[in-house]
Amino acid sequence: MLPGYLFHHIKKVAQDLQFALKVFDVLPLYGILFDRDGTVIMANKTFLDTTGLQKERIRGMSAGELETYWVDLRKHLAALEIHDTCTFRGQLIGENGDCFPVEHTLAHVVDGKREVIASISHKIEGRTLTEERREAEKEIEKANQRKRQFIANINHEIRTPMNAIVGYAEMLAESSLGEQQQRHVEIIKKNSAHLISIVNDIVELSKLETGKVRLLKSTVNLRVAIEQLHELFADQAKGKHLEFTYQVDPTLPEHYILDANHCRQILSNLISNAIKYTDAGSITLSVTGSKKRAAWHEISFRITDTGRGMSAQEQETLLELIAQQKETVTIHDGKCLGLTLSARLAQIMGGEVSLESVRGKGSTFSFTLLAAVTDEERVSEKRGEEPQCPQVKRKKHPVILVVDDMPEMSHLVKIYFTGTAIRVLEATNREKCLEHAFQQRPDLILMDLNLGGSDGREITQYLRNDPRTQHIPVIVMTGMMLENKLIKPLFDDFLGKPFHLRDLRRIVDKYIQVTPDTVCVADGKTKESVPDPNQIALFWNEELDELYREAEMSGSLDVASELGEMMQEQGQQVHSLALLEMGEKIQQAALHLDIQGVDHYLAVLETIARKER
Repeated sequence: MLPGYLFHHIKKVAQDLQFALKVFDVLPLYGILFDRDGTVIMANKTFLDTTGLQKERIRGMSAGELETYWVDLRKHLAALEIHDTCTFRGQLIGENGDCFPVEHTLAHVVDGKREVIASISHKIEGRTLTEERREAEKEIEKANQRKRQFIANINHEIRTPMNAIVGYAEMLAESSLGEQQQRHVEIIKKNSAHLISIVNDIVELSKLETGKVRLLKSTVNLRVAIEQLHELFADQAKGKHLEFTYQVDPTLPEHYILDANHCRQILSNLISNAIKYTDAGSITLSVTGSKKRAAWHEISFRITDTGRGMSAQEQETLLELIAQQKETVTIHDGKCLGLTLSARLAQIMGGEVSLESVRGKGSTFSFTLLAAVTDEERVSEKRGEEPQCPQVKRKKHPVILVVDDMPEMSHLVKIYFTGTAIRVLEATNREKCLEHAFQQRPDLILMDLNLGGSDGREITQYLRNDPRTQHIPVIVMTGMMLENKLIKPLFDDFLGKPFHLRDLRRIVDKYIQVTPDTVCVADGKTKESVPDPNQIALFWNEELDELYREAEMSGSLDVASELGEMMQEQGQQVHSLALLEMGEKIQQAALHLDIQGVDHYLAVLETIARKER
């Protein structure tokens, strides 16, 4: 830690060059300055005395020449093409030819308009495995345990407030904001997503260190998964004026058995890096495959960008850092976090991450793995085995109980459903939760696992054992990834923190439905009873009928919106208020991505369309 501290101290006083150079020269450490091309500018007294070099001789030396005294110098300098600061363990060769281990810290330093590379190194004393060292190793293991516990705790502590930030930002985005305010909200959403991604990667790396990563395989529609991944990053790429496209080999089977979550995590990291380091041009995600043996394919995902690219030396250094083959390498700028995680996850899944790049032309990161093919018959069987949707309750004024030790979560849910028929209760501890559950008999409970001294599992088990509450659906809210066997039979469903409001809406619609006279849509407004179908039927025509059937068969919200628009035009022409209002309701529901609302209105139109045929 000492060299890093001194190095940062030097950076702070770099404006006073004379003072900085004096400090640099008298350091009891090995100090040396290079220009941006790796040519030596100067070395301090400790370095010169150790190597036996003279000031006049070392000044102007190339990195290749200095490698006689500094092993692997060029490789260490190449790492600075990728990172601002790096720490390596390496070797220095003294005047008498002795080789001794040192730890180097290298970094870019700006001196006015001039950019230099500074290095400070210190000697590492060789030791044998003594009792003292064994004790030190025990302390290190204890520290690692504390680190893992800290990560587990901070995972929960970050996700809950992040859920509130994401939720309120999404509600703001749906409100009437000015152009500048809308941009501010988008910045909040973008950076929240980035922070969540970093937390996910840190937690996953912690699991990798302890060997706790488990592969959860399921049947996956590959094309749909890639489509969803493209939608996830489309806006981010558009924000940098980049063209982001995807291509899936049409000859590939539709369904595979693989670990969808970890595949998505690997590809998300690779796509995110491609967008981050591409300033202009395009990014392409392509998926190909080849049959390796019966019912097994090797699938290859390639993310190609037109970014800055890397030289062969830079690629070698990057892959070495990612693989972490040398435990002595420390990365300071965080760029390799996602790539390191991706490479390790790929290895666990029996695949690999590889790199092809040309300096100035771009890079291609590839992720390959073996996956089992499923035929349509097997997929249909699996679908048949899936549990049926729960019997949806129909109530005029349903009640949701939110149990979370952070009141912001309850407030978020309450505000989201303001103006609807849904009433939201809140509880921040076990006592309040049980009081509401037994007295109010809510129709749905959203349960956090960590309640500041209470366990959400224990509370849920208590409710399950009581005849008064055992029938109430309980949805677990947590930042931990839980397997189905850990969710059921205790919990009815799962909401991963932080969740989007559309996920909350999906869960509520799945377990609660208000009575037909009111339909709550995603923007929180309440749609009153639909216009008289008989009045609509008077002006129903073939054009409307054709578009209705297309909307019903395709399930497309775009087609539903088009149907609503056409109904409004027809209503204006024939002066039918019923047709006009129904068209507006359908279009608004489609624009707000309210699938339940669209289905409700189309069901009303079904009777009209059937009569007209």
